Amino acid sequence: METTKTCFVIMGFGQKTDLGTGRILDMDKTYEFLIKPVCKGLSIDCIRADEIKHSGVIDVPMYEWLFKADLVIADISTLNANAIYELGVRHALKPSTTIVMAESQLKYPFDLNHISIMNYVHLGSDIGGSTIQSFTKQLKEKIEAILKKIENDSPVYTFLKGIKPPELLADMPVASQVAAITTQNPVQQESLAFLSKKAEAAKNQGDYLTALTLFNSAMMLDASNHFFRQRAALCTYKSKLPDPLTALSMAEDILKPLTPDTTTDPETLGLSGAINKRRYEISQDKQYLERAIHFYERGYYVKQDYYNGINVAFLYNVAAKANDNVAEAQAQNYLAAKIRREIIAICKTKMQEPSFEEYSDKPWIYLTLAEAYFGLGRTEEYQQLMTDLEEKSKTDESLKKNFDRDSFDTQMKKLKEIL
Repeated sequence: METTKTCFVIMGFGQKTDLGTGRILDMDKTYEFLIKPVCKGLSIDCIRADEIKHSGVIDVPMYEWLFKADLVIADISTLNANAIYELGVRHALKPSTTIVMAESQLKYPFDLNHISIMNYVHLGSDIGGSTIQSFTKQLKEKIEAILKKIENDSPVYTFLKGIKPPELLADMPVASQVAAITTQNPVQQESLAFLSKKAEAAKNQGDYLTALTLFNSAMMLDASNHFFRQRAALCTYKSKLPDPLTALSMAEDILKPLTPDTTTDPETLGLSGAINKRRYEISQDKQYLERAIHFYERGYYVKQDYYNGINVAFLYNVAAKANDNVAEAQAQNYLAAKIRREIIAICKTKMQEPSFEEYSDKPWIYLTLAEAYFGLGRTEEYQQLMTDLEEKSKTDESLKKNFDRDSFDTQMKKLKEIL
């Protein structure tokens, strides 16, 4: 009887920041929509490090998988340090059956230029249907080809002629480990993947305390994972417990190990901006307003995104309204207008991209553009866009599902009061 083949997937999990572009990519979507279905279709047992149930140090099962897996797929999008290191270990251990893939906007380091890398398009928070259809076909063909005809794909064995791969003294099949993981009660697994999915589901349902407990458990398993810490901070201030101000202070404390004052991580900066924005709204203490502007502005210039941009533009208007110094107030209003003009260009560029219709945040791109028009006093363009958007939402399923006007209307009410 033929033994089931195994695939170990090297990649970051959760949301990771591509520091080259400032974009945040949800790597779980890559795994769930591009890699897992292909392996399943080929009857290959597939596992990622966060799915391994283990006690103690993760290194032992990870190295075993890197050595024994029939196939390794490494996604090096965002140049995740762990993924790059694990790919290097695989290339040192095995001369063949390693596939490297990456998001299309990745800027490769020099040493990776000579490695064959499969490219795909990531939309940031999602994977588009067209990418799923085309890339999974290519990946399937690639896997079938390299398993059928074994050839060197490791640069170590390609350039160092005559080198022999290492061997283990005892053979412990990994396929049986996959079977054990997939048949156990998931509640008893306590893997990072299990905790993360349960936490995200609780967060999305507004059960922030449950989500916080699960994210804290995930941090105990992977203390260096920034994503879990960021999510814990988000759930803490969203819970508003024991009271809103205390919750905001606790959330800020959770983020401290990520050094918000010096980091270039746009997710940490965005969270820090949101925390201080809410602290100012509650206390009217200007130090929080200044800190909110500081974080949102840095996040905007790192990422060049509409979310941080539209927030810092609004806060500059808020600061101008509260400023007794006329010259400073004029400068703050000027900066707000400048950033809004830049945001209009960012939104329009996104709207012209071929994959725009597949963006999960498409409604917010429209609404951000509308807010930018309104903030600049371009009322005709604002009204025309809102009319068009209402019309599109009648037939566009993504707008029907995601067209949440409540927070937008609240924001517009605040903007009207300060302009």
